[in-house]
Amino acid sequence: MATNDDNKVVAGVFKSTKTEGVAIAILIVFAVALVWFAHTAKTETDVIWMRLMVLYKGLEALAFTAAGVLLGTRVQRAHVESAEARAASSQQEARGATEAAASAEARGRSLRSAIEGAAVSRSAFETDDGSDRNQGLVNLARQLFPDRS
Repeated sequence: MATNDDNKVVAGVFKSTKTEGVAIAILIVFAVALVWFAHTAKTETDVIWMRLMVLYKGLEALAFTAAGVLLGTRVQRAHVESAEARAASSQQEARGATEAAASAEARGRSLRSAIEGAAVSRSAFETDDGSDRNQGLVNLARQLFPDRS
C-alpha cells in the first residue's frame, strides 16, 4: 500500500491525521447535536421528538466509533512503534549472525583444504632433516581462527 507522510500503515494500524481530524469533527457535531436536541425537546411534539431520536441514535453510533478510533490509534501507536524498533534490531542482529556464520564456515573450509592437501602424501609431515611440518598447519589454523580472549 502506498504511503505518504500524512497517511502511514504501520503493522496494520492506520495512522492518519486526516482520520483523527474526521473523528474529532464527528465528536464536535455530536456534542452540538446533543445541545440542539436538548433545546428542541422542550418545544417540539412527540412525533418530531421520535424522529430526532432516530437521528440521535445514528449520530451516537458515529460518535462512539470516532471515539474508538481516537483512543485505539493513540493507545496502539506506542506499542506498534516499540514492536517495529525491536523487529528492526532483531533483523540487524540476525544479519550479523548470518555473516559471522558464513565467515566461520569459509575459514573452516580453508583449514580443511589445507589439512587435506598436506595429508596427501606421508612425506608432507616429515622433512629430510626430521622437522615437523605440522607447525605450518597450526599457524594457519591460528590465523583463520584467532583466539577471542
